[in-house]
This record gives sequence, C-alpha cells and structure tokens, in this order.
Amino acid sequence: MSTKQLNRVRRGEAEWRTIIGRFEQSGKTQLSFCRETGVSPSTMALWQRRLRAASSPAPFVDVTPAMRPATPWSIEIAFPDGTMARVRG
Repeated sequence: MSTKQLNRVRRGEAEWRTIIGRFEQSGKTQLSFCRETGVSPSTMALWQRRLRAASSPAPFVDVTPAMRPATPWSIEIAFPDGTMARVRG
C-alpha cells in the first residue's frame, strides 16, 4: 500500500483575497488557474463564498425615528395596493 503525502498549505483571509484577486484578473478558468498555482479548486470556491458573504450588506437595518411620530401607531407600512399594516407601541 502506497501513501501519498498531501502538501497542504494553510492560508489566511488576506492571502485568499490576494489569490482570488489574481484569479479574477487572470481571465483564466478557475480550474486552469488552480492547476497553475497549486490551489485546490474546492477550497478556492469555499473562500470565494466566504469572502462574498462577508462583504455583502446585512439583510436588516435598524431604523430609529428622528422624532416622535404624529400618529398613535408605532409602525405604519403602506403597501402599493393601498393595504396598511399598523403596529401599536
């Protein structure tokens, strides 16, 4: 039984940002770029997803009113069809 030694390299976020930037500028396919640089295609795809998720905006934004509303409703949402959703505070 033969054993194959895996040449694993641990890279940090900054290094992955650089590698992915070089890939995007290369104009090559991901598989071709990974073969040339010795990077695992699956690991590169994982880091692309991680970095994309880290740079995307948060799905919710906290909104605080600047002054007390003039209506007794705490929240009032008007939908395009004319429907109103109201919540008392």
